[in-house]
Amino acid sequence: MVHMRNRLTMPQRPVPVQLMILATLVAALVSPAVAQRGPDIPSRPEIQVTALDINEAADDFAPVVLRGGDLLLFTSSRPSPFSGSGSQRIWSSTHTPSGWSTPWTTGEALANARHVGGAALTPDGNFMIFAAYDWEGGPESLEGFGRTDLYSAIRVGGEWANITNLGPALNSDAWDSQPTLSADGRTLYFSSDREGGLGLADIYVSKLTPSGWTPAVNLGPAINTPADDMSPTIAPDDKSLFFATNGRGGAGGFDLFIATGGEASGLGWGGVENLGTPINSAYDEYFFVSIPNSRNSYFCSDRGGFQDIYLAYPNPFPPDALVTVSGNVIDATTRMPIAAAISVTDLTTGEIVADYRTDDRTGTYFVMLARGRRYSITAESPRHVFYSNEYTIPANAEGKDLKKDIVLYPAAGGQTRLLVFFDFDKSELQKESVPDLRRAVQFLKSNPELNVEIGGHTDSLGTDAYNLQLSQQRAESVMRFLSSAGIGRERMKARGYGEAQPVADNASEEGQANNRRVEMRVMGPTSEPAQKRR
Repeated sequence: MVHMRNRLTMPQRPVPVQLMILATLVAALVSPAVAQRGPDIPSRPEIQVTALDINEAADDFAPVVLRGGDLLLFTSSRPSPFSGSGSQRIWSSTHTPSGWSTPWTTGEALANARHVGGAALTPDGNFMIFAAYDWEGGPESLEGFGRTDLYSAIRVGGEWANITNLGPALNSDAWDSQPTLSADGRTLYFSSDREGGLGLADIYVSKLTPSGWTPAVNLGPAINTPADDMSPTIAPDDKSLFFATNGRGGAGGFDLFIATGGEASGLGWGGVENLGTPINSAYDEYFFVSIPNSRNSYFCSDRGGFQDIYLAYPNPFPPDALVTVSGNVIDATTRMPIAAAISVTDLTTGEIVADYRTDDRTGTYFVMLARGRRYSITAESPRHVFYSNEYTIPANAEGKDLKKDIVLYPAAGGQTRLLVFFDFDKSELQKESVPDLRRAVQFLKSNPELNVEIGGHTDSLGTDAYNLQLSQQRAESVMRFLSSAGIGRERMKARGYGEAQPVADNASEEGQANNRRVEMRVMGPTSEPAQKRR
């Protein structure tokens, strides 16, 4: 039996000239240790394996599933508007009540390489890392370092733009491909057959820092073997790493495995386990993909003759439950969508744990939150006042999908509810208040012509006089923080409103919580607060 591999699926090694164009023979890649069948391959008869109906008589592989299972991106060698049959391109399909839609290919911006594929994306679908072989057009900076290189792109106006070769920290003079990104977009795994590895092709990791991607580090012998270790995919909860190898025995040539116990560095993986049958077979399997809050999973196999995408149900290794938050960011005045930066902050540590973007056409955002942490999700746009929402996710929370639109007011005459916290009956700021107050500082420094009123508000519990005093003290606490950070006191006014301006019914605890707030309102040209609109 002879299996064929393409440029992005497998590294290209010296083979007869007639095979160099598209494929290499598996026999040229397999080490002697590969022929052994693993003695203890788990059998999972409860799993149903079904080929997707979007597969064609071509290689379809490297699936990426976004938006909770509604959007599928994959690589295919089917003919596209930008290439003939055999050249790989990235395709997309959406899930509808009747199944997956007819796939469409990515735009012309990614058509300047002979092969493009193996996409890895952040959960919002707006940042992508992909592999390309033989980039043929554009600036010299896009030319590859090796046979296949890793690139990044950003979605702008619905098209992929700002294409960048990820450079020598990640790319070598060899084959660098098959990327996968952690949910926060800050940890990248990929496969490479560069010199200095433990086997023919190894899995590497890199971390995103403020100065760029760190030099790639080999995952070591706990994962990599003397044979080929490939197609890494990180689970949505970042707690499991799936990969394919022909160096551990198994049901066929390449089997899928799971590793656990990874550290924040991207290293430390262990506890490797075969996914078992019927996912693994006598053929080759790659690219196992888990879906958050779903029993669905996907993988690739050539058991049907070509590399095809399969659904495996139920997922034998489901990720931990996550809370997804999605919605639209819109302008308070025009109700039109806004292109905004979305940041996720751990309120306990004050650390920004993820940065995303809205779709600049629709204003849509999508965020995944792990359990056992307290977060804020903030939307910011240069011509608007920022806005943050708090999300406390208990350690035992069930997975759920929340819908929450975010309304931003224009900077001139706008307002926002500051995400600040106080102990009961106190006016001292809790440390969880610092992230949003720092945003207020940055907003005021970026808009030096604007003055603001800091307005304190309470619920209806207690006397009117007491609530008025407490709200004034809390507003002054916020103003003192801003002043200590360099904002001139002449630009700010603190005012307590007590319970006089509720935004919700005080009859419920939720309503009372919404009424206990501090707002920052931009002052008009007469130094009076702009008309209240929230």
